[in-house]
Amino acid sequence: MSTLQHTSQFVGFTQSVSHAIAALGQSIVNHASDMLNTMSESFDEHQRKQQDEYLAQSTSIADLENRMHDLERQDGQPKMNMMTGMH
Repeated sequence: MSTLQHTSQFVGFTQSVSHAIAALGQSIVNHASDMLNTMSESFDEHQRKQQDEYLAQSTSIADLENRMHDLERQDGQPKMNMMTGMH
């Protein structure tokens, strides 16, 4: 007498379920990764737009340079110096 675990139908069924679960897990991981990438790109774009607007409000070259230094201190990323083209 054979048990349920030893029947070929049960083995095939468990393999199918296992593959379906693995595929679902991979699909969830891919979807989450895509969502995070989209959110990150959107955040970066929004931040760049805010920085550009902040710099556009400059009233003089000295004010622009001060604003660029302010942004550098905030995000740690050098902003190009408009006068010299250097960082």
